[in-house]
Amino acid sequence: MLTCKDLMRMLLSAVTFSTLLASMTATKFPMTIYADELCYHGVFLVDGDVIIMVSKNPTLPANTRCSIQMQAGTAKSLVASIRSYHMDSSYTHSMDCQYESIQLETANNTKMLGPLGYCKSERPAGQYILGETGYFSYVAGPYSPLSTPFVELLVSEVYIKNDNQGCSNGFFNCDRQNICVDNQLTCNGYNDCGNDRDEDINCKLTTGVIAGIVVGGVIFILIIVILGALHYRHRKMRLGYIQH
Repeated sequence: MLTCKDLMRMLLSAVTFSTLLASMTATKFPMTIYADELCYHGVFLVDGDVIIMVSKNPTLPANTRCSIQMQAGTAKSLVASIRSYHMDSSYTHSMDCQYESIQLETANNTKMLGPLGYCKSERPAGQYILGETGYFSYVAGPYSPLSTPFVELLVSEVYIKNDNQGCSNGFFNCDRQNICVDNQLTCNGYNDCGNDRDEDINCKLTTGVIAGIVVGGVIFILIIVILGALHYRHRKMRLGYIQH
């Protein structure tokens, strides 16, 4: 017969089990911000990684100028890559980018996407090292309103290690350009390393699968606890009926 002590022990086991499984889900996911909400408003501190998009609005007014400054937090550098991109234009020449463009820039004014920015139909490939401080900007010329370009920019904090040196404790070795990323950025579905190594090594149990295990395990144990409580109540009522 289950006693109250047995039920409490089962409940404590359920809490412990869910806590242990939840500790496996320490993976950090990026927040999403919109550039037009932060234009020229100080410095945005990147904590781990972040997704930056141009605007929630479907169109932008004429002569839009927007730039946001990004600063690395605990790490020493920022890297940026464009995950998804679509610009509603037929621009083919770099001179066309004076009418509409996006740009990534370092603190020493190095323009990573060309002197006039980028406006072509193809997604810019690769990962760009911005340094401790970087800038993302968008420009729309006088022929607006234009459809807001779809840009999904991933900006990640990284630590640049010395040659032939391992990553610091708590960091993951990207095995590329001496880049290390925080362990919490691995297996989160976002290519912070730039070569997908952080989404490949030791990521057979994805966060979605682990979350499913957590939820399923907790529900299973709660069902056992509820059934046990019902059994205990039924047993107690039955004993009371016999005694009478």
